[in-house]
Amino acid sequence: MSGLDVSSLGKFAKALRGMNIFTAHRAAAIAAPGLTAEARKTFDAGENAYGNTWTPLATGDKATLKKSGALAAGLVYVAIGRVLRVRLPVAYARYQIGRRPVHPSPGSPLPPSFVAVLKSAVAQAIAEEVGT
Repeated sequence: MSGLDVSSLGKFAKALRGMNIFTAHRAAAIAAPGLTAEARKTFDAGENAYGNTWTPLATGDKATLKKSGALAAGLVYVAIGRVLRVRLPVAYARYQIGRRPVHPSPGSPLPPSFVAVLKSAVAQAIAEEVGT
């Protein structure tokens, strides 16, 4: 597992394509809730995944995006086979998440907390496969 590149979600996806398909599916399924938890931490803090505060609202107030709770409640990573996707729960989510991201930028290096989730998921999936 030392050669596993999890520096970005794209590289993680590529690494999963090189694994046994059942292990790769399991690793993605294990990683999804952990990535969701990391994204929710950044959402609750009003920051992007790299710790930068979101752009304030037009009024100058701090953006929380918690008016109805629908965006926060439904923002999750899902595993579709060995692919991880972000499910956006409401129509305005794409706009808001575009302006105030909670997920790492595509192609950008992942924050250490996201890397830790991915490495742990792969290790757990491999351990389950070999029965340890």
